Amino acid sequence: MRLINADGSFTINASDNTGYSLAFGGGIISCIDELGHIEAEFFADDIPTVDVAPVVYGEWKPVRKGEWTSAYKCSVCDRHVVIAESDFCDSAVKIVQQYPYCHCGAKMHKEGKE
Repeated sequence: MRLINADGSFTINASDNTGYSLAFGGGIISCIDELGHIEAEFFADDIPTVDVAPVVYGEWKPVRKGEWTSAYKCSVCDRHVVIAESDFCDSAVKIVQQYPYCHCGAKMHKEGKE
């Protein structure tokens, strides 16, 4: 889904060769035919909205590596998480698999990359 700035002004042309376009400005969305006649109008405030926030990225920083457990902290909120060590999986890989998000909401990938 792509979000638009409802306070902006723009026109979208149909790609199906009908000649129709959607124009948005002043809080009104207009459906315009190929001759420029307005077929329908809607108030932008009548259209449902979504509540969104920017994605915050962080990473698990190692605090302590032990023989049985290792501790990591969130680079955004400093929350500590302890995980069990394993001979089969590196704890740096395991921490992101077990905790892809911190409780603060940060997505745990380096530099915002998937």
